[in-house]
Amino acid sequence: SDNMISASSAATEEDKKKDRDDEYYRLVARLNALFREIDRDESGCINECEWRELCQDPTLFAELSNATSYSAKDLHDLFRCLAASKANIDDGVGEASGEDMNIMYFDDFIEHLKITADPADKRCVLQVMAKLQSLETKLEKQMQELWRAFA
Repeated sequence: SDNMISASSAATEEDKKKDRDDEYYRLVARLNALFREIDRDESGCINECEWRELCQDPTLFAELSNATSYSAKDLHDLFRCLAASKANIDDGVGEASGEDMNIMYFDDFIEHLKITADPADKRCVLQVMAKLQSLETKLEKQMQELWRAFA
């Protein structure tokens, strides 16, 4: 009897995982179609100009918001975050102007959606806290240096 319950639970969990995976693949396919419409130069990324065009198209923007379940503010924040992250990584590589560097790669966007589906674990939270403490210490040192320079 316990074996049957255990087997049934395992099968139910397996079905739930399959359903989640299927939903994720449907979402990716839907977003692929949207990104093909947005990414007119077929670069695999959305630059600042393409993002502004998307934001000005209420139908496409609503579709992106609906597909991701993100609000307009969350989508704007996500674009700024992912584009800024990529700009910082690529900074100094090539001769791209500032606007050209503000790009969000489709793969990064999809990876973000996949990651946000997972709950944060204690290790992730501790890593963020450690990084914040490090930044706070650096900022305090810089402020002290500035005060000494002006004193």
